[in-house]
Amino acid sequence: METFVLGSAVKLTAIPPDLYSAFHTSDTWYVPNFNGSFKGTAITEVPSGLFDYALLTSSFDNTFENTAITTVPSDLFANNTKTTCNFRGTFKDCTSLTSDITGWFGWQYLSTADTNNRVDNIFNGCVNVTGDAYDFWNNTTPPIYKQYTFANCTSLNNYDDIPDDWKGL
Repeated sequence: METFVLGSAVKLTAIPPDLYSAFHTSDTWYVPNFNGSFKGTAITEVPSGLFDYALLTSSFDNTFENTAITTVPSDLFANNTKTTCNFRGTFKDCTSLTSDITGWFGWQYLSTADTNNRVDNIFNGCVNVTGDAYDFWNNTTPPIYKQYTFANCTSLNNYDDIPDDWKGL
């Protein structure tokens, strides 16, 4: 499987707006996954529209893990139509992330997704994310792999209501 990775070997400080233009053909990018693409880089923001054409991408595992991003557009993954798509550790240890995550994944992904999808560790260590995480576990097909999804996300409005297995307890 092909992966587009910049990773920690590159001291990327900002994501160029045309970074993925080489992969864009018609209305779709042909990149199967973005696993670890920006992991450990020095980026501080995620540009709007970054994954607008990533309709068929099946994995965003650890894409932004351990970066200094502060906010993320709420519609970053909205155009992805894969019913089997993994988000394991996508924002893990992004301690500066302050985005409101309400409704991020409550859309079609979590209500029609394959139960084998992974969201485990997606926000693990994101102590400053805000909002309501209710959509994650209140859907018709909760993912099997959900451990540590909200571990240490104590700034969420409903942290106390999150099921223990989603918090890694």
